Amino acid sequence: MTSPLQPPFSYLRRKIREWKSGDLLRPGNQSWEQFRQLVLLRLAPIVTELQIALEAEGLRTTVRGMSEETRHLSLTVEDFDIEITFDSDENPHAFQVFTYRRANREGDCAQLIAYRDLELNLGRVIEIIEGVALHALGPRRASKEPGDQ
Repeated sequence: MTSPLQPPFSYLRRKIREWKSGDLLRPGNQSWEQFRQLVLLRLAPIVTELQIALEAEGLRTTVRGMSEETRHLSLTVEDFDIEITFDSDENPHAFQVFTYRRANREGDCAQLIAYRDLELNLGRVIEIIEGVALHALGPRRASKEPGDQ
């Protein structure tokens, strides 16, 4: 219970003010806005290059751009029914790339990429995207070995 000298939720109010002053408290929509602004300029060309590389290897692909409705950028590898999706994240300094097979919509592989790497470490961004794509495209075992989870 609070004392007459201390209003209710004073600690909560103090923490919120502290977070706001340090720019640590951001509404969820701000993450989307940052993703939309930075990624459209920097990530779209990388996804286009990924599409060109996959198609050069004989794989059919489709890129689906972002919209207010979908709020993500995706590349589908039609031959394997795999989706590689780029989306905002709760972390205001990063976005996520993840893959899944569209048949079961179950996530297969996910990675976070820092926004600053789009400008400062493009090689690392491409390395992460390559890794996620190769993981999704790689051979699958027909059955699991004993002890596999």
